Amino acid sequence: MTFQFFLGTGFREQEVMFCSWKNADFKGKVVAVRSKPELGFRPKDKEERSVPVPDSLIAALANRKKESTSMFIFAGPDGKPNGHFLRVLQKLALRAGLNCGECITKQGKSCATQAMCREWGLHKFRKTFATMHSEAGVPPSTIQKWLGHSDLATTLRYLATADLRSERTRQQVNATFSGLKIEGAA
Repeated sequence: MTFQFFLGTGFREQEVMFCSWKNADFKGKVVAVRSKPELGFRPKDKEERSVPVPDSLIAALANRKKESTSMFIFAGPDGKPNGHFLRVLQKLALRAGLNCGECITKQGKSCATQAMCREWGLHKFRKTFATMHSEAGVPPSTIQKWLGHSDLATTLRYLATADLRSERTRQQVNATFSGLKIEGAA
């Protein structure tokens, strides 16, 4: 569920670490990034914001809250903010056989056998969040606000380009030119 949260919110690692139950608005179906100066947390560029999340994620969070004894949504074993998300992700990728097998450390360790593949990072969830919303038709300026970016150029770098040969791209291109008559076309 942790990684569904990363994907469903587009939050940065520390934003997930310090996300508390007070940040989740179950009725409004949004999760907020809020400063917690008493815990030493301030969002990047002081960009406090709220992000709408899928109904399925809100339902999963509501179920998780019933079992929670911590103020944090994804607390560590001691109830404090969990700072091990990357390590967990990389262990899961190794166990699932998803590592590239080409990453090698200075000590000669390979991601083929170690949980350290550079292909698996938390920021990819943020980029995927942005791309999925873009492909669903959400305007880049809205995605910018949800990501907490101070300028649109940063957001645009997050958006993956469409697969030129996909059926979706075909439909979009044909829709763009649907009103045009092309001579010689059947």
